[in-house]
Amino acid sequence: MKSIMNPQRIDGIVLVVTGVVPLLCIGGPCLIRRRRTRHSVSWALAILLLLASGPGSRTAAADGPDLQDGDIFVGAVEGSSPFWGLLGPRIVWRVRDGVAERYSESPSNADDAAFFGIPEQMIVDSQGRIVFIAKLGAEIFNQDRGLFRIDGMGSTPERLAVFSRSLGPVKEGFPDPFPDQSFNRISGLHLATVQSIEINADHQRLITEDAYVMAMEEFDSVTGAKIETKVRRYRGTTGQWDIAPDAASWRDNMPVMVNHGGATYSSAQDVLRRSTDPLRLDVEGSIGSVDFELHAALFGGFKEVSGLIVDDSALPNVNSGCDPNLPQPPSLMEPMSPQGIYSKMTSFNYDIAYDGHGNLGLVLRTNSGAAGAPYLTNVSEVLLNDNPFDDLGDYFYRSTTGCLPEASLKFTSIVPFSDPDTGASNEIRLGSMAVTPEGLVGTSGDRLVRVVAGEGLETIATGFVEAQTVAVYPAVVPSASGALVIVRINSPVDVLVTDAAGNRIGVDPATGLPVNDFAQNGFDSGPGEPRFLAIRNPMPGLFDVDAVGSGEGPYSIQVYASVLGLPEVDLNQISVSGWASSGSVGQHYFTMDSNAVITVVPEPSATVLLAIGIATLGLQGLAVIGRRRKW
Repeated sequence: MKSIMNPQRIDGIVLVVTGVVPLLCIGGPCLIRRRRTRHSVSWALAILLLLASGPGSRTAAADGPDLQDGDIFVGAVEGSSPFWGLLGPRIVWRVRDGVAERYSESPSNADDAAFFGIPEQMIVDSQGRIVFIAKLGAEIFNQDRGLFRIDGMGSTPERLAVFSRSLGPVKEGFPDPFPDQSFNRISGLHLATVQSIEINADHQRLITEDAYVMAMEEFDSVTGAKIETKVRRYRGTTGQWDIAPDAASWRDNMPVMVNHGGATYSSAQDVLRRSTDPLRLDVEGSIGSVDFELHAALFGGFKEVSGLIVDDSALPNVNSGCDPNLPQPPSLMEPMSPQGIYSKMTSFNYDIAYDGHGNLGLVLRTNSGAAGAPYLTNVSEVLLNDNPFDDLGDYFYRSTTGCLPEASLKFTSIVPFSDPDTGASNEIRLGSMAVTPEGLVGTSGDRLVRVVAGEGLETIATGFVEAQTVAVYPAVVPSASGALVIVRINSPVDVLVTDAAGNRIGVDPATGLPVNDFAQNGFDSGPGEPRFLAIRNPMPGLFDVDAVGSGEGPYSIQVYASVLGLPEVDLNQISVSGWASSGSVGQHYFTMDSNAVITVVPEPSATVLLAIGIATLGLQGLAVIGRRRKW
């Protein structure tokens, strides 16, 4: 996989009035009573609302998150009428053990400054706060949207941002992070765990924080012409916005996205992409009397596939009839139906999720018959991962092309589009899919349902009106893990770092040219002072640091190390310093254990170096750096 500046694509292979308050729902229709308000409603309207009001209970007093594992949140409206349309407050319901309870709601009157529309996309962050996107007025016309966050049951949603459709005034009380831009469509809201390194005079630390990420289509509000779609993220701790790596794209389709394990998975039409989340490096410092800043994105990149033949493991493959002496993999069994039909990826951009609770893995939702099923679980990541040497495992010999190898998209279906006996649909509303510890959930009509593998849809709760989105607590979004090593070179020397496996990064002293054996797991800021080298997930053990003088003067080398995925932690660090002259040669050593612990010790002999290099693999806390030598 190549860097984000030079991405790899495998072509063809390669998230008014009130009037009625529901009181209680226990296994049947909700009991309701009429409420006196300034905007009273007629009995006829009350009857209409009785027929179309949501499940409910009283709204609790504002409090912090009172959540349990498996709590499900549904965005909906209180009621609707064939004559009056959507009526009453827009509500975020919490469903626990099959009982729906009001968690937060808007005012009923769309003209109220605090009004928001039905939540269109919704997530739960790592602190149990509900984050959603909604229109800022009645859902009749395209209009400005807002990003909201609910801190606890009964609390008024915090206004995080407004996304304006025009360059005119925006609704009062909303931060406007993009005052010079107009946005048409927003898609793919999801939670990501982003990591950054800060190195300055005050601290050297790793920071891990929530980010609310979405794709935003900018357009010309006068002509209606699309300008561009960018993925932006709001950092939940600092409130800062930044640009994230691009998502999958196909013509005019907006992507869906999910984050897991330090990577973002996105889909648009038949394109599926995995983007490695870059690690942000922010450095401030000085060399002599010169102040400097460095801001860089480390280790980013992506791989994507499109238009692949689908291969459902729930269905038997057939023998291709190709020469059995052909090398394997690819497989001699091909995903062809008994009728001799291959099916290709189409329209998989309706929902995407990653099961961090159980064993469903990467999940895609489609309404395209090409897949043969609405939910594609355990979608293979062989063609998307960082290892280019395992790709053939998802290839097969295709009989209709002279037994040429062809890539496939492997997955496992769990239910058909409809029940073969009753004809009942097994599809949830597009855009409502979420993952709980018990499996996939979503909405179907006025129901919150669970997808039961091998059976169909199971009702959890009923009575929701215009439910568009579902979110689940807790959020399971693990960040990138492993170890990180950063080498900072403040000197007139060229440095080459070699890890215990013999992989190198820096400047080759034999040729004077840059080298990076770590590929996407290595970073080199390039010539200049200071120069930074970084390695993600190097092998623990002995590191060799070769330094060749490129000029005359004092030099210093700092090494920072940390385990990734921790909330906030100071970096481990060591340093050496001395005087360099043109052509001078120095060699230093350090070891790093599996916990990224490093310590300075005197330079050992070659025999001791070998022993330490082996012992470090099993000894926690041992690390070595040698004194500089000159020849």
